[in-house]
Amino acid sequence: MSEASLAQATKLLLPSNLAVLPVFLMMSVTLRDQLSERHLAFWCLIGLATELLSLAAMWRYRRERARGGTGLRSLGLIRASTVAVGAAWGSSLLVPNPKNT
Repeated sequence: MSEASLAQATKLLLPSNLAVLPVFLMMSVTLRDQLSERHLAFWCLIGLATELLSLAAMWRYRRERARGGTGLRSLGLIRASTVAVGAAWGSSLLVPNPKNT
């Protein structure tokens, strides 16, 4: 049961995590005049880090499954990827309102 749910979560969750970077780049273009370049660069680096973490999780899961494993050894990386994506999206809530600056 846990193997089937892990496989399903990996097929659904990791590809959606990989869609984070284009959204981050688009939001950074939109927020260009509202944030300093330093904050914007830091925010894009967080987006890139989450992208790389999601790619590593997917690669490790697929490699383990191809070798005949269950994929459970990559569970920690999958969870870390999910937490990183959630934290990155949560950080977008901290962008100041342009009328409040």
